[in-house]
Amino acid sequence: LVAAGFAVIRDKNDLRYKGLISDLTERIGRGKFIVVAISDKYLKSTYCMSELLEIYRRSNSDIEELLKKIFPIVLEDVKIYNPEDRVDYLEYWETKKEELTKELKGIELENAATFAEELRVYDEIAAVMPILSGLIKDMNTLNVQKLSANNFSEIKNAIIKAASPVPATIEIVAVDKPKTRSNISKFRGWIAAMITLVSFGLIALFLHLGHLST
Repeated sequence: LVAAGFAVIRDKNDLRYKGLISDLTERIGRGKFIVVAISDKYLKSTYCMSELLEIYRRSNSDIEELLKKIFPIVLEDVKIYNPEDRVDYLEYWETKKEELTKELKGIELENAATFAEELRVYDEIAAVMPILSGLIKDMNTLNVQKLSANNFSEIKNAIIKAASPVPATIEIVAVDKPKTRSNISKFRGWIAAMITLVSFGLIALFLHLGHLST
């Protein structure tokens, strides 16, 4: 992709010493095209799921917009093709949320407030997990062997195609000229009729006044 002229960032390469993970997550979320390597470990990682959640947010929580952005590589250990397996991922995050909520009940409120962000992230991941796992299940992501062939040309070509400018469309408005002319002709006919009517009225008036004068 770099050779094709794209500016590429990767979490492992671009997160420098003392760099903030939250900043990189936001940067990834702003990406126009995002290659996501999804594994079982990915779907159970707070950091990875926070990135996917940020991408979803930056897509205005719109599936169509999300589809334009992400180019997934789904590894073989991911279990999302049966509803029971997708429920397992949902239960995993709901359990994480419940466990943290339980732990927070045993500490001072002031200290518990510092964990509010983590609890919110667990809650949001659990909320979108059915949507995102269902979307990945529905996509034809091919297998890793096919995607990795020819230096991942399948993904590279898909990104290049998505980045190509869409030809501008010119809207052509058809004008019904005969109808327009017909309307003009009708309007002119009405004017002629009115002039004729007024002329006859004036003639009749003059004859009447002449008769009275006589």
